[in-house]
Amino acid sequence: MPAIPIPTLPYGVCSQCLHVKLLTSDKGSVFMQCQRGLTDARFPKYPRLPVLRCAGFVALAKPSVASPASGTQLPENGFADFDDSGDS
Repeated sequence: MPAIPIPTLPYGVCSQCLHVKLLTSDKGSVFMQCQRGLTDARFPKYPRLPVLRCAGFVALAKPSVASPASGTQLPENGFADFDDSGDS
């Protein structure tokens, strides 16, 4: 299977979360799947992007995906409130 390209657009906190898994469809579309959503109903498996706050966020030790262009800062503990309302 070919390597999935690293997204370069702002995708919110999912881009730097330990629980994200990048999936590629047969047509080449790339989707971000939340691995927490597979076992915890509080988290959608395929969240509407960008996710700006998420209670399940765990920062990667070394981010491998682009950070939000907006410069959104997370609290020092690395967690934020989950908000899937679509409102900014």
